[in-house]
Amino acid sequence: MHSASSSVLLVEDNEAYSYLTRRLLQSINPALDVHVARDGEEALAFFRRHRPRLVLLDLVVPSPSGLELLQAMKGNEETAHLPVIVLSGHGDDRRVWSAYHQYANAFLIKPDAPDDLHAALVALNDFWFKRVLPSPGTRPVERNPA
Repeated sequence: MHSASSSVLLVEDNEAYSYLTRRLLQSINPALDVHVARDGEEALAFFRRHRPRLVLLDLVVPSPSGLELLQAMKGNEETAHLPVIVLSGHGDDRRVWSAYHQYANAFLIKPDAPDDLHAALVALNDFWFKRVLPSPGTRPVERNPA
């Protein structure tokens, strides 16, 4: 089992969106190794060989759907601990509730504009890779005392 210290799995079937997201993430944090799965089956195959530090999961991907994949991940003791950020172009309450009900760690409505996506990914990187999941051997960023 391969576990990269700064590996991210992006599960996204829209090729243009996955390309842009991957490029932006790698420009924000060059240490990230961003892998793309185009559907649920590719993601499951990836999990058989690798353990990413973070999963970015589109809810609307084919076979199985993002929600079904999330359920399978959180129901498997080998992948249940992986943080999952759900991405969706739809922010309706039912989808948000369903994602959190399946133990998603966060829900992000996909920004349409590249500048907005960049800003969202900067915030995601700052929170997850600097505060929650710092690289081995580094300390989390501490808040400045007031």
